[in-house]
Amino acid sequence: ASLTACGIGSNPIPPARETGELVVVTRNGPTTYYEDAQGDHVGLEHDLVELFAKDLGFRVRWIVASDFQDILPTVIERQAHFAAAGMTITEERKHKVSFSTAYQTVQEQLIYNSDRPKPKNFEALIGGRIQVVAGTSYVDQLKQAQRKVPTLTWEEVKGRETEDLLQRVAEGETDYVVADSHIVLLSQNYYPKLDVAFDVGRPEYLAWAFPKDGDAWLYKKSIEFF
Repeated sequence: ASLTACGIGSNPIPPARETGELVVVTRNGPTTYYEDAQGDHVGLEHDLVELFAKDLGFRVRWIVASDFQDILPTVIERQAHFAAAGMTITEERKHKVSFSTAYQTVQEQLIYNSDRPKPKNFEALIGGRIQVVAGTSYVDQLKQAQRKVPTLTWEEVKGRETEDLLQRVAEGETDYVVADSHIVLLSQNYYPKLDVAFDVGRPEYLAWAFPKDGDAWLYKKSIEFF
């Protein structure tokens, strides 16, 4: 598998069947795609995609987005065959892309440092520093909460992963972060002071995201694969 920096081109890439190559956009992180101590690429998304490619007899070319907000545009503009990036299925995203079968259930959670008092609800966060990765479904959840708590404010951070923001909470650089449960579980191995204050919204589902006007054959193969 090879690696390419993320950049939106002009012409859509050819179908995978023409080139024998799957072009997949992802993001760097322990739950998606990362380089281990031996220099090998691993992670749930990496492993699933490599299995899928093996089934099809294709090789994989990875595009690693430097910013979460770049992932869906890369798919929509057909610079990748699909995104495998720990992407949550949301109603808003369904208008833009076609999702594969969901492969994991996650719960968004409000995370704090256990050295501080545990907040019971969004009202308790007023005056604190809340950070989330820009372009994520976490932002949507905070907007919903803001309807009930109008004074709720937060910072949307670009060019960072949720794991980075969780580290900031652990080190006291920010107060609260919204994150998916599977990312939180991994991060707690490194930062035991990270704790769950409360669940945010309902459980959600992770899936691959395909362009709506993309390769119907490949999309159907992904459904069969899952």
